[in-house]
Amino acid sequence: MSRYIDADKMDELKRNTNMGFLDTSDLEECLSCFPTEDVEEVKHGKWDVRTDDYGIYGICSNCYRDTDFSHDGEAYPRCPYCGAKMDEENKDETQRER
Repeated sequence: MSRYIDADKMDELKRNTNMGFLDTSDLEECLSCFPTEDVEEVKHGKWDVRTDDYGIYGICSNCYRDTDFSHDGEAYPRCPYCGAKMDEENKDETQRER
């Protein structure tokens, strides 16, 4: 499992302890005892919205499983099967605006 450090906390430690320039062995030792953060990769996707005789449902672009939307027809913000965050369309639109 990968280990991640908070870069802001590392910068703060460097400022507060006058670490200055470190050679490779010092840096390795420092990083090995620095606290790590528990992080999880965020999967992104979008709903391929479909309708049939039974109502509205969506197919996840990440795991390709289909799910009924909530009772009011609103799409779920995350896929209940793979956990993908359904923001891919918004991300694409933002990139086009720039």
